[in-house]
Amino acid sequence: MRISLKFWFLRHYWWLLPLAFTPLAGGVVVVGHGVDFRLLLTIVGTLLSLIYFLQTQRVQEVKLFREIFAECNRRYDELSERLNAIRNEPIDQPLNREELGTLMKYLDLCGEE
Repeated sequence: MRISLKFWFLRHYWWLLPLAFTPLAGGVVVVGHGVDFRLLLTIVGTLLSLIYFLQTQRVQEVKLFREIFAECNRRYDELSERLNAIRNEPIDQPLNREELGTLMKYLDLCGEE
C-alpha cells in the first residue's frame, strides 16, 4: 500500500502540489488585503523546490533501476552458457559441484532481481 501510494504521488505530484499551495497563496492575498510578495515568493519557491526535489528523486530511482537491470543482465549472460549445458545433460545424471555452484549463482541472481 505504502509503495503504491508513493508511485501514485510521483505520477500526480505536478498537479497535487499546486493544488495544495493554492489555498495558502490565496489566503495570503485575501487575509492581508494586499499582496505580501515576500511571502508569496516564499510559497512559490517552496513549491518549485519540492517539484525539483521530486523530479531529482525520480531520475535517481530510474538511473538506479537501469544500473541494477544492466548488472543482472551481465551476470545472467555469464551464466547462460553453463545453464544451457546443465539443461542439455541427461536427467538421470547427478549434478557435479561446478553445476550446483552455477545453479546456486543463478538462484542468487533471481533472488536479487
